[in-house]
Amino acid sequence: MLEEPILWFALPIGGLVITTYLLVTGLRDVFIPWRVVLGAALLIAICALAGYSSSRSVDLGLIAFINALLVTPFAIGMGIFAACSLPRWRRLGGAVIGVLFPVALSASIIAGLKYAPEPPTLEETYITRTERLLDDLQENPESFEFTAISGNRECQNFLLEGLWAYRGQYSLEITALVDPDRDPVPTGSSEAVVAVRFPDGGEAELHYYNYTYERCEIINQ
Repeated sequence: MLEEPILWFALPIGGLVITTYLLVTGLRDVFIPWRVVLGAALLIAICALAGYSSSRSVDLGLIAFINALLVTPFAIGMGIFAACSLPRWRRLGGAVIGVLFPVALSASIIAGLKYAPEPPTLEETYITRTERLLDDLQENPESFEFTAISGNRECQNFLLEGLWAYRGQYSLEITALVDPDRDPVPTGSSEAVVAVRFPDGGEAELHYYNYTYERCEIINQ
């Protein structure tokens, strides 16, 4: 749920609207402590969620930060509205909404980014992709991607026999890799080739193009 970009635009705005209502009604005529406390707690909770989201990955943090920048003008407008609606010193409630909240939200996101894991390298992406393909092959061979590509049945059976015989023990090595963001790859060529090796010396290569599995070749039976 926290991975939805629209959430980090709608959540702060919704929180601002509710908090503005709580602060204005809690400070305007008669001081109502629970409304003020609830409004402040809501803004703190949003900041905490933003920090947690950005700590999960750099991409989520950037999404949250961009949306925080987009929300800032709205927060300033709501702060001005609150300040105009409140008497005397209570107008400081508008500053909390229009100034402190955008600053705290951005600071929480930046703080969370410091703990975000580094994005996977290109090599790690292909290794993880291959591990998932082999797991899928063991769990349900007939729905595996090999069956949808002509000429892969022999290689599929070879991998299955190796996985079952050695109970999933194998090693992976990238034998060819091209970064498509730096070097264009001609259509039909492989961007990455991952070798699957079994303890008995059996080996097969999985070819990828545009981050998608393309074909399998037996190298050594």
